[in-house]
Amino acid sequence: MLQGRYAGVLELQGIELIANKGIIEVSSLANASFTDCKVITDGNTWSSGIIAPSGYGVQPGTITVNSGEYRSAYPIYVLTSGGVVNVVGGKFVGTTAAIMVTSGSKNSSGLNSSNGIVNINGGEFSGNWKLERYSASDVPTTSTLNII
Repeated sequence: MLQGRYAGVLELQGIELIANKGIIEVSSLANASFTDCKVITDGNTWSSGIIAPSGYGVQPGTITVNSGEYRSAYPIYVLTSGGVVNVVGGKFVGTTAAIMVTSGSKNSSGLNSSNGIVNINGGEFSGNWKLERYSASDVPTTSTLNII
């Protein structure tokens, strides 16, 4: 797992990564970008996802995918703690779902999660697109998929 946290910046260009588990997580004010990468993971659970922003109670992590190929159970998986993915281009093949956007949880400190958002401005997708909101009456979050 690669992580960019707390106002960090993670830029991946031209890497090839084949693993039996994911994920590349970006959280809490951090930003990441993927350009011309090839990432493939095995497995069929959320932990085999590749691109996974998250963030509790503060501005969530943001990931921008410019190009490349991403294959897993969930190539894009916005964790229940929320986050943002901006898709400019790339190929996404999901054996369970190409895009999974979830929201609605609390961390151990009781901080509310952020909204889960995926903005699509390009790219090729193979697999289902899923939006889920975990029920918790005190967590006012949404799961959003914007196609631009």
